[in-house]
Amino acid sequence: MPNPKRPDEAAFKEEYASLNAAQKKAVDSIEGPVMVIAGPGTGKTTILALRIANILRLTDTPPSGILAITYTDAGVKAMRKKLAHLIGTRAHEVHIHTFHGFAAAMMAEYQDHFLHVTDRRTMTDVEQESILRELIATPAYRELRPSGKPDAYIGALIRAISDAKRDALLSEDVRTFARAEMGRIKSDEDSISTRGKTKGQLKASAEESLKKCERTLLFADVYAEYEERKTANLLMDFNDLIIEFLTALKTDELLLRLIQERFLYILVDEHQDTNDAQNFIVEMLADFFDTPNVFIVGDEKQAIYRFQGASVENFLSLQKRWPNMEVISLETNYRSHQDILDAAFSMIENNYDEGEHQELRVPLVAGRDEKRRPIDIVTGENTAAIEKYLIDEIRALEKREPKASIAVITRRNRELERVLRVLESAGIAVSSERSVDIFTHPIGAAFFDLLEYLFDPTRVDALSRTMIVGLFGLSLEEAAEYVRHLRSGKPVDLEKKLPGLAHIRSELSSDGAVGFIVNACRHSGFLKLVAKDATGISVWRGII
Repeated sequence: MPNPKRPDEAAFKEEYASLNAAQKKAVDSIEGPVMVIAGPGTGKTTILALRIANILRLTDTPPSGILAITYTDAGVKAMRKKLAHLIGTRAHEVHIHTFHGFAAAMMAEYQDHFLHVTDRRTMTDVEQESILRELIATPAYRELRPSGKPDAYIGALIRAISDAKRDALLSEDVRTFARAEMGRIKSDEDSISTRGKTKGQLKASAEESLKKCERTLLFADVYAEYEERKTANLLMDFNDLIIEFLTALKTDELLLRLIQERFLYILVDEHQDTNDAQNFIVEMLADFFDTPNVFIVGDEKQAIYRFQGASVENFLSLQKRWPNMEVISLETNYRSHQDILDAAFSMIENNYDEGEHQELRVPLVAGRDEKRRPIDIVTGENTAAIEKYLIDEIRALEKREPKASIAVITRRNRELERVLRVLESAGIAVSSERSVDIFTHPIGAAFFDLLEYLFDPTRVDALSRTMIVGLFGLSLEEAAEYVRHLRSGKPVDLEKKLPGLAHIRSELSSDGAVGFIVNACRHSGFLKLVAKDATGISVWRGII
């Protein structure tokens, strides 16, 4: 009779037999610290699932004693699906999470250790912007409200706060760094001019650096007050889960030991994407053992440029912490032909200084028996010519391989929106797999302008913008005429000219939040505007 506590041996052996030598080594190395350098298409998900199954085969570790962390919810689903094929329903007993998901799960399970946050809820993007907008409206932050563009720094402040938290920096840490840097600049001999009219004075470059430090001090004040207001309103932002969890691990020894003793094996996928705060969590959990069973999978080539606080230093820090860490390189790619791999590698090599991270710069070898072909680099005289080429090429591919999926990658979001419009106008079915910033997207901005006017009827400038972009079913000529009347100060019967506005106002007090949004969008013509834009649906989903 098969042992229900062991993986499906036949399924494991079948999957294991298909591995190459390096992949088998990664699956077999279940004890001690192991780092796997794995580029795209090298079978990382398969390796992680098989290694978990192998731990259960060869040890008496329960599934609940294994922690696997990956970067995205999609990665969690893929790993659990692969694992379920190997060990059945007990795959759900293995703790597979994103970092935020893991923090949330532990905080929910050990609520007694997080009583100070049990009443808090995660704020919306709108609430976060509102807090910062109200905060910088005070006289102390006049510099952050440029004349004519009072919201110019809102986005930058949100990003800066997020970056600080990803690097596990509190407002006082930011303030301390800025003051130390100011002291260093002022005492540095190289900061003093030795020639011309400014001889003996600070160089212009030094003064500019000092101004940046002063702005950093101002940001530290905003950061501190933002945290105070957020806490007073029983709110948390997205990064607070990680910060609260990390702080608890640092200050609550019992909680740390409870979690350390619970997880005997730790696996981290896409480790190059971890930021400082997340990396600290991995280190603290693994430090329970002198030789921890920690398995790190990542691709340092994706971490050369810091993204969301991630950097190659995080990838290397664990190897420095555990010098006996075994390093395994997966060099076979099963996704692309060799010319693509060689071209990508040659470009990535430009990111390094000579001799830098030499042991991690692993060129990939194509594992598929696919015909090599040169990579086409196409240039055009103008945008229209490039777009025509794109349309013709996609149509040719669809005709040649009707079941194939085609990906179009752009450098910037605004370029992606243009591609979507071009392909839709050409009758080519297309979808976008990116999030849309509903606050900066023109359609999203129109919706929030409408809300601004409904909240404050004196904001006719906000109403004017909604009419210009096409709300209320107005033609451009009609909108321009109404805007001229509004700006001239002449009385305008808006509810007569814009009957949709009258409907919205009449339902303002009787609708719930979602009902109000839906009715406002319907009566203002917003939904018709959404239907005309390729990314409009994403904006609508974000608003709802």
